[in-house]
Amino acid sequence: SDLSKTYVKGVIETDTMTQIEGVLEGDIKCDNTVHVSSGGRITGNIVAKSVFVDGEVSGDILAEKVEIGEKGKVLANVVSTLFIIQEGGLISLFIQIRYSN
Repeated sequence: SDLSKTYVKGVIETDTMTQIEGVLEGDIKCDNTVHVSSGGRITGNIVAKSVFVDGEVSGDILAEKVEIGEKGKVLANVVSTLFIIQEGGLISLFIQIRYSN
């Protein structure tokens, strides 16, 4: 079976690591890590402890750590304390780095 053909519409709320390999039209609230795999696509907002994007995200991302992989594509507003983009990653976004006092 091809997981990248999976389509979900709705809101995901979880406290466990979440990996998206298909299409999600909706928001994710996660007290852990969200990993968008290379075949994954999210149209919606992500609030999580950390977010790693190898696929595509269109929406807002709020997380302590955001990393865009070499095949990742993010069209979003990102609010994070740590932002990493690997060579080859594509971004079209507004980044706000939060500094702790």
